[in-house]
This record gives sequence, structure tokens and C-alpha cells, in this order.
Amino acid sequence: MKTMKFINIFIICSVILVLTCYASIAANLSTPLMPVEAHPNSYVGLVFGAGQNMQDGVAYVNCDSCFFKGGVDWGFTAGINFERQFTGDPDSYWKYFKYGVMLLYSTKNINPAFVENTNNYLPNYDIYVPLLMKHTNKISISQIGLSPHLTYDFFDFAFVRMAVAVDYLISGNMKHEIELLEKTKILPNGEKVSVSIPVKNSNKKVYNYTVEEGNIRDQNKLQFALMPGLGFNINLSPKIILSASFNYTIPLNNISEYGENFRESTWRTLLELKYNITDTSNIYKK
Repeated sequence: MKTMKFINIFIICSVILVLTCYASIAANLSTPLMPVEAHPNSYVGLVFGAGQNMQDGVAYVNCDSCFFKGGVDWGFTAGINFERQFTGDPDSYWKYFKYGVMLLYSTKNINPAFVENTNNYLPNYDIYVPLLMKHTNKISISQIGLSPHLTYDFFDFAFVRMAVAVDYLISGNMKHEIELLEKTKILPNGEKVSVSIPVKNSNKKVYNYTVEEGNIRDQNKLQFALMPGLGFNINLSPKIILSASFNYTIPLNNISEYGENFRESTWRTLLELKYNITDTSNIYKK
């Protein structure tokens, strides 16, 4: 319920932000008493992209000897973007700069894992044997947030962008699983026997077992990051621009305090379809 309440408030604030930006643009349009001037161009657009999530630090689980690190997985990002020129004056150097804000939803799943040999007791043979087991911590994270940004255009088609991301974790879940990587063992006497994961109160042979599942402990719901990007623009028409960019996210705080500097870096290839919402008499030209 708290999450839904936050999302509703967030959407309302985003709508107010867009309407406020549009109102400021409309107020600057020419009127019969004010001749047409070189007004700054303003753009709204859709954003979609995909890339890789990479774990920094160590994530803990309810297991004394289990430390998960180096997890990676794929994720996607989708949202909307608003940006505006600093000035529409064709003689000003500031015409190459834009400011704006993106509203983005992202998934940041990772799957850190490690393999270990554990000594397990075989009661039928009264002997301990090493079993090769794989531990996996399936971490699923989704977030939504605002990313104010500053963009500089160069070479008539390329741009660099720096954004500051402020995100809210909608969900953060984990699932610690154990997989037995071998089903038979050769005993010291040469006998070949079948083996399985020792599970209490189970008469069946178990080869995959969920040790722990639930929310990530000690989450930091607010996430802060820097997001530099490099991209280029393709003019599809005088009013429509297609942008492609490579963006890298540098986290500034931990996802959870249940670990050691447990964070996530990401890279995304983003596609943006932008529409110039200023009047047609003010097409942006460098």
C-alpha cells in the first residue's frame, strides 16, 4: 500500500512538472504585440533501452559462509524525457546547451553465484564425502525516479550528457538457491553411490533447494547516482529527432546495508524519440 501511495504521488508530481514546463514554454511564444523571436527549442520524448547490471561489493544472506559478489544480469529502462535549450539565440554559445529531466523506470536484476565443496555425511555408509554445490542469490530490483540532466551538443549531431538520478526502490527481492552439481560419488572402497542435498524431514532426493527467499534486508529505498552519457541525433523531420546514446550509472549509495558496499553499476543503450513542441517558426538550427 505504501508503495502504491508513493507511485501515485510520484505520477501526480510528474504531471505537474510537465504541465509547468509546457506553461513556461507557452508564455514565451510570440503574440501580436511581441514579434517572433528565436525562442529556445523544447522537446518531449519517449525513452527505451537495455543493458547490463553489475554488482559492486558483497551481498549477505542468512548463511554464515555465503558471500555473494560479482553478480551480473540484463535489465531494461523505459520512460519519458523533457529538455530545453538554454537560449534560442543563434549567435550565443549557450544554444549548444540543454537542460531537462527524465522520468525513468528500470529493472536491476543480478545473479551472483559461487561453487563450493562441502563435506556431507552419508548415514548409510557412515562416511563424510565432499559434494560440489552451486549457491546462487537471485536478486530482483525495480525502481522509478527522476534524472535531471545537462546536455552539450557538438559536431552538429553528437552530444554529451550528465544526469543526476534520484530513484525509489519499488521492489527489492532475493532468493538464495543451492544446486547439487554431481549426483554420484565414488567411495574410498570403489563403490559408486547416488547422492543428494541433505534436507531435514525429506525422504525424496533433492538436487535443487531454496534456502532463503524474501525482501532484501536493510534496503535503502532512495538511490542516488551519476549517469554520464554520450550519443548522437538523427533528424527524422524538422520536428522529430531520434537519439541513441550510451549511458553509464555510477551509484552513490548502497542498495542495502546488509553487506559490504553492496551497490549496482549499470550501462544502458538508450533510444529516444523526441518531438519539438515549440512553434514551427522556431526550428532549431546551429
